[in-house]
Amino acid sequence: MSLDILEMLVKIACADGIITSEEMQQLEAKADIFGITKAKLTELIQKEMSVKIDDSTTSSGFVSLNSPISNQANAMSGFISVAESNTSSGFVHPQSSNDSANLSGANTSQADFDDPTGRFFTSLSLLSEQGAMSLVYKAKRHGKWVAVKRLRNEYLTNKKYAELFYREFSNAYEFNHPNIVRLFDKGVDEEGMYYYMEYIDGRRLSQDITLRGINSGELIKKIALELLSALSYVHKQQVFHRDVKPDNILLTYKGNNVKLFDFGLAASDEFEENMLLSGTPKYSAPEQKIPGGNIDQRTDLYAFGIILTEMLIGQIMDVTKAAKRCESIKSIIEKCLQNDPEKRYNEADTLAADLAKCTIKDIKPELSISSSYIDLGEIRIKRPQLVKIQVRNSGFDKLAWRAAKQTDGIELMPKPNELEIRFKPAKIGKVEHIVHIL
Repeated sequence: MSLDILEMLVKIACADGIITSEEMQQLEAKADIFGITKAKLTELIQKEMSVKIDDSTTSSGFVSLNSPISNQANAMSGFISVAESNTSSGFVHPQSSNDSANLSGANTSQADFDDPTGRFFTSLSLLSEQGAMSLVYKAKRHGKWVAVKRLRNEYLTNKKYAELFYREFSNAYEFNHPNIVRLFDKGVDEEGMYYYMEYIDGRRLSQDITLRGINSGELIKKIALELLSALSYVHKQQVFHRDVKPDNILLTYKGNNVKLFDFGLAASDEFEENMLLSGTPKYSAPEQKIPGGNIDQRTDLYAFGIILTEMLIGQIMDVTKAAKRCESIKSIIEKCLQNDPEKRYNEADTLAADLAKCTIKDIKPELSISSSYIDLGEIRIKRPQLVKIQVRNSGFDKLAWRAAKQTDGIELMPKPNELEIRFKPAKIGKVEHIVHIL
């Protein structure tokens, strides 16, 4: 895992074929944290650059810098500098007077790795105001698009919010799963704390859920199974998200792939309960609303049940209506939404196995009739005979239909769920009538 992260950082640093002294110092710091030797790091860089490191650098291949982050910032955020010996808290970002991540001045069209202004990020633009706590920016780092998250200025001195912001990073930075947003690094500058992650070209799941749900049954199933895969991964590490909701689930524009993010409320075995960390009420399980309630993986699966219902039928919590899109899905949702955690699914994998068996209908009507051919036998002249055909909607959504005849001698009387056909034979012989139901 640690080697994978270091390899990724090396690829980013080598993107333009040049490694600056600042970049090399950061890679050295990461290697030291992960317990990876300088020789191995040099090997990774040489492999990526396909050239030998220039002899003008120090014997380790890195230029040493010594400009620690202010103690005041460290005390408030929990972040550490290279000069400190305790590196157990995660990634570090060494700062210098010429290397501030001053986002306010970053407005260039391309990334310069040796920017004379010392900017850490370039090509900055505001992506979203994520809740009341954070701001998220799109920026370039080493020529690659990344997303930068910052704590709002008004919360920089609030210890609870600072702890929550730091915890969000530390809870998720080791995750390596295709359906979880990958975190790269964190830091502190004169504007406060930040961390940056992979940029996802996509939208939130909440943007796809209309008042009627999501039209495509195949897409619903894909989203649900990928979300369960992400939850299964974190649950097996004894981490529980606690705030699973459509706004914390991204869908890529290319491929509609799920990307789960925002682990700020995630709980692990040693996590102390805090009233600040209560989750979003609409998606919160009953135990989250009780002081001291037992939170575990089943809490996330409760939220999943609500999200699945919304994808099926919109904002209305009606399991019976949801079953019209897949009959067997009713029991799945009901099990997810049990008030008693003991009666819910115990793990995401079991839930996924049940859901994989479902075929979810698209939101569209499907016409079906009780009979497509009727043999009335012999009918006496001028003795009308009545036949009723049941017209049903075997799909999902409102069904509008009409009947049309091609021959005389019959009368059509459509009703909401049936079609009455009155036969009026006017001549002797074999007569075949054709009726179209549209």
